[in-house]
Amino acid sequence: MIYLRYLAVAVFLLLLPAALANTYIADISFVSSQTVYTTNETIELKGTLYLSNYSNSVIVSNHTGLENATINISVINMGTNTTSASYRLNTTTAGAFYSRSNFYPSAVLVATPSVAGNYHIKASYADPAGTAWWTQSEMQVINQTVDRLEVSADKVAYSPNETMTILAEAISQIGDRISYTANVSINGSIRNAAKSVLSLFNCTTGSSGKCTLTAAAPSSYGDYFIEINSFKAFSSFNVKRFDVGIAMKDELGKSIKHVFATGEQASVDITVVTNSTAENYTFVGTIKSSSGLVVKNISSTALNYNNSYSNRFTFTLDALSFLVGSYFVDVNVTKLADGIVEASTSFEVRGWDLLLKKKDTDSGFEYEYSTFPNRTVSMEIYPTWRANGSVIDGINTTSSMAISLTDKMSNQLATYNATWNASCGKSGCYAFSMASPASAGEYYVAATVTHSGATQTARKGINVITKTIFAQSTDKDGALKDLFGANDYAYISLSAKNITGNINLTDASILSVIYMNGSEYTYLQVSSFSAVNNTNSNMEWAWNATQQMLKLDTPAMGGIYTVYITAENNTIAASVKFIVNPYDVCLVAKNTAGQAGGSSGYYYVYQFKTSDTVYFELKLTQANNPTGRASFYNSTNSSYGMGSACADMSGTKQVVNNATITIEEVRNTQTGKSFALNATTSGCQADNNKGSYTCTLKPLMNWDGGSYGVKFKIVGTTDQTDIAYGGFEARAFYLYAWSSNWQNKPASSLTLNVYMYEAGNNWWGSYGSGGLSGTVKLEKVEYQGRDGEWLWPPIEYSSYNVSRVNTSTITNGQGTITLSANHTTEGAWKTGSYRAVLKGTDNGGTSDYGYAWFSIRQWEVYASPVDCSSGSCTSTYNINCSVAQISDSSS
Repeated sequence: MIYLRYLAVAVFLLLLPAALANTYIADISFVSSQTVYTTNETIELKGTLYLSNYSNSVIVSNHTGLENATINISVINMGTNTTSASYRLNTTTAGAFYSRSNFYPSAVLVATPSVAGNYHIKASYADPAGTAWWTQSEMQVINQTVDRLEVSADKVAYSPNETMTILAEAISQIGDRISYTANVSINGSIRNAAKSVLSLFNCTTGSSGKCTLTAAAPSSYGDYFIEINSFKAFSSFNVKRFDVGIAMKDELGKSIKHVFATGEQASVDITVVTNSTAENYTFVGTIKSSSGLVVKNISSTALNYNNSYSNRFTFTLDALSFLVGSYFVDVNVTKLADGIVEASTSFEVRGWDLLLKKKDTDSGFEYEYSTFPNRTVSMEIYPTWRANGSVIDGINTTSSMAISLTDKMSNQLATYNATWNASCGKSGCYAFSMASPASAGEYYVAATVTHSGATQTARKGINVITKTIFAQSTDKDGALKDLFGANDYAYISLSAKNITGNINLTDASILSVIYMNGSEYTYLQVSSFSAVNNTNSNMEWAWNATQQMLKLDTPAMGGIYTVYITAENNTIAASVKFIVNPYDVCLVAKNTAGQAGGSSGYYYVYQFKTSDTVYFELKLTQANNPTGRASFYNSTNSSYGMGSACADMSGTKQVVNNATITIEEVRNTQTGKSFALNATTSGCQADNNKGSYTCTLKPLMNWDGGSYGVKFKIVGTTDQTDIAYGGFEARAFYLYAWSSNWQNKPASSLTLNVYMYEAGNNWWGSYGSGGLSGTVKLEKVEYQGRDGEWLWPPIEYSSYNVSRVNTSTITNGQGTITLSANHTTEGAWKTGSYRAVLKGTDNGGTSDYGYAWFSIRQWEVYASPVDCSSGSCTSTYNINCSVAQISDSSS
């Protein structure tokens, strides 16, 4: 889903009177740090004043920053038009003016009113001729702590009059975490592209700081906006005749890719979501540079049932047309005898990438990118060639590299110089260290690098905190536990520290509990652990300061829950997840209804023809969650499309009979298309009284090629509810390959075992009768980078000469392809992860693609997280670190 959100930058309106002879023209503007404030909160604003002087139509000074001018700041109540406060700011030599902040501690303090309401912040200036010039922005002042509002719809595209769900959120920033604020009034509207109001809505945020409501999408096609509280936040959506998916992919149309090098091939991939077999579509379009120049026309391309309403336009990024920079793709998809839907995407052309990250060890950060004040933190810059992933050395760090630290108002706090460090990473990097700011807050580190005619900037947000809190779901004794039954109590153990060391929390609260579908649960605080009672109708929680632990009831609905927590009088925040598991569900796809012959593998498969009916076996038992840890109960992809039957646990566990199981959704995970089922022949029923069920999935038409996810809803006789997920594939034929050794040394030659087969009765156990015959060719080898230095999208490993790899003949479904290290330019593989892209063609001329993954390593390192204090380190999960050398298969 793609949507826009309005963040904390004020919109300003410049009002200019007509220029007269011997007069002045002023340009005054400013931004504020937020659009929503708490009463009596400090307002950070920053602006500029430029003045042009005309004398008898002759310019004396043109748009010059005016020094030592007086800017009058007024805070005006929009309802009464009365001024609640006034301030006077003076401009600098550059014509800048600003209010008090951590960066300007001696400036004039500008604060919000003590009364909640909607206000204008007005900045005005009187020129030497006495003419008044002004600009203003809006802000909302409320009694709760809110830093910003957000609003979004549940989809980016709708059909006319379709029901849409709107989500509004009131967010407060607590240290490096976000929290949510309850009881915030939301007033919003749905508007057309001309900003005319089509409908109004309102709601009040609940305990989770969120509120949802439903509305009808407009009846006319077009682009629309949702805004709340006078555009303090907004997002967009559109109403379409039909759903269109657009993506940039590689030349094979198999991998999503938005960054390309000059000379590569790219594809504009278009998919129309429809369950029809008789509709016909075409698409045309243009590819434009960032300046708006058309550099490539997309010729008319068909979308119909024969290509499953998915097709692509492939082109070469030649050096003449596609220079380094950004490009925009605009496509019109036309439905025969209907209308047009527009779709757009973008991509970049560049020869090298830029990565900015913290040092892997001893970085100075407490976790992620959060650190305490005045700490020395170390960071690294990796400019890498896209052609081979190697680090670019020899860049002049003085003239071609700039590093700066800014606050959220873009005030530059410091600049730094990087130096080449040959010991970091595999091939070296550019490293620098800096002192974290003394004041808590949000900051940004930016590294700008110029090389080979291109300039790139990498930006990383860091947070300076005074305290940190860690939350973990546990049992009552504090042992790690993330899996709970519907009648259990969940415990959350908290630990905290400040700059001097570990601290005990004096208070902690559960702010909200959110289910994985976004719905919230209302909880009440009780006085003690013993008062938390799961037999009454209330959802309750309690805090125990001695144990530094929270206790809460678990909901009856199975699934993943997120708990938002605040502590120390709402000055620090954390979140933690736990899982409610009322039932243990074994779920496996099969090709036959009923019990399918017991445990025989001939029936349990997860790969199907596109014309097949798919069945799922489910076996349900009452969960007791003995270990309290999530795990997989069954794997359906053990070998060549064959799964295994679920074990009969009726003799050792309490089975769940008479459950109601419904198929909630069947979705192609590659295209996003949701498939409608034949309601007459699809459904779920019990197989026996041992907790065994079969669900039948028959589409209205054939399946499209691809992987599918299936969502099942399970309701027991006690109304305990759970969600289970299954998967299957549907294709014309399958290409399955793997390396004989997953880990290989740089000088190794790899053998890829290849199987090519069609789904059906007999293909998995006897290749002679079920395997296909044809050829498999290595299309290309892609490099995905090393651990911690991942490249995405992956790059073509240009050092490997694909043409030297022979096409493999597939006989009775089997064959091999050998990838020799001698075919690389260097005579050895570069360390990292790879995938080989294979193209199979059967004797009938049908083609499909498959992947084989492998890794090249010199060493393999295993490690566990540790907690270090008082000069010693303790492994968090009591797992020691070990190092193992990767050996050749012959060793």
